[in-house]
Amino acid sequence: MKAEQQFRFANFIASDLQTLNYNVFINADLVEGAPFLSGVTPQGRTFVFDVFVAEFDDEYECLVEKIIRIKSDYPSSDVAIGLLTPCIRGQVIKKLQEPFLRHGIRLCYLKVFANY
Repeated sequence: MKAEQQFRFANFIASDLQTLNYNVFINADLVEGAPFLSGVTPQGRTFVFDVFVAEFDDEYECLVEKIIRIKSDYPSSDVAIGLLTPCIRGQVIKKLQEPFLRHGIRLCYLKVFANY
């Protein structure tokens, strides 16, 4: 169910970005099977947009490592995150806000869901 939710979320994001004149491609991470988006901004810059699930009990260090890996894999691209989380009141966002800012990643989309 996680993968299905991630791909539906990625499709929603892709549609939204296309209305803003982004050229968007949905890709699947061959290692983890998770969707990520890539393309070109209206200003001609390349971008990547990774969609992943984060839960409150996930290891903070693992989430931060994933953020750093995304940014280091695409050093010359704008990077943003689509975050699916079952946590309300922003617990996960609060945990990840500092690493997002430190590594120049914008959290552009957040979806909170009740269960898988």
